[in-house]
This record gives sequence, structure tokens and C-alpha cells, in this order.
Amino acid sequence: ADFLASHEIFRRIGETRSQAVVLQNLGSLYLSARDHERALRYYAQANETHKEDAVLSLTAHNNRGSAYKEIGRFQEAEREFKLALAGARSIDSDLLQARIMSNLAAALIPLGKLAEADATARQGLRISQRSAVGWEPYLWGVRAQVAAARGDVDGARALMQKAFAGVDLASSTAPFRDFHEVAHQ
Repeated sequence: ADFLASHEIFRRIGETRSQAVVLQNLGSLYLSARDHERALRYYAQANETHKEDAVLSLTAHNNRGSAYKEIGRFQEAEREFKLALAGARSIDSDLLQARIMSNLAAALIPLGKLAEADATARQGLRISQRSAVGWEPYLWGVRAQVAAARGDVDGARALMQKAFAGVDLASSTAPFRDFHEVAHQ
């Protein structure tokens, strides 16, 4: 309710950037609630409301990619993640590039683009190890998913061990959910 009220205030005074931020937040609420279609609408509305902000745009594209991935629309997820990655490159953010590369690589796996997924994750690892320290476990996890998709159980196991190194398996965060599933398989 507060976000909707804020949006209305910002709309009335013509503050488009603040409107877009509120719309992004609304989209994130619906994404967390797994109402992907509504989340997608809010992210699209955010992009339409304020097009001049590269960070807001790349965030919307990344979030739209996540929503599409969650509902199995992997080609659309790929497109959105590639747009987000271009945005991250345009603002020269290594951290955002590494994060988006892990998302993009994960979306490429169900499309059967395993070589591209692995190359994307490897590039993300190089960036992360250089200047976006802390994102490596997610990139190792995506590489493990690629190995598993290729039927390389030993390689997937070794990469999964890197992904979960130092992680308390009982209390790991939501981004590890997919990795737990692959590790279980």
C-alpha cells in the first residue's frame, strides 16, 4: 500500500525516476511472491516510466530475466539478461556483470546452450575474482549445473563443492536453492 501511495505522489508531481524506483520495488515484491506475470508488468512499467537511467534499466531487465526464467520462458530470460549485461557493461560495473552473467548462464542451460553457458560463467568468474569478490560461489554453482547437464557427474560434484565451500548447508540463502536441487540429483 505504501509503494502504491508513493507511486501516486511521484506521478502527480512528475517525478519519473522515483516512480520507476517504486515500480521496481513493487515488481520485486511480486517476484518474491512468485506472481511472475504481475512482476513482469511492474518491471515493464518502470522501464517505460523512466528510460534515462542506465542502472534502473539494467535492474529491470535483470529482474525481468529472473521472472521469465522462473516461469520457464528461457529465450525471453536470455534476451533480458543480455540487455541487463549490456547495461552493466555500459556503466562499467564488474559486480553487476558477474551477477548478471551467473543469471544468463543459468538461463542458457535449459536452452541446451551449454558451451555458451559455461563460457559465460567462466567469464563471470574471471571478473568476480578480479574485482567482484564474493560472487564466485554462484558462478561455480552454475558451472556445476552445466557439468550436470552434460552428464559429467564427477565434474559437477567437484564444481558443486567449490560452490558450497564455507556455506552452512542448513541455512544457505535462496540463491543456492537451484544448486541444492542439482546437488541432490
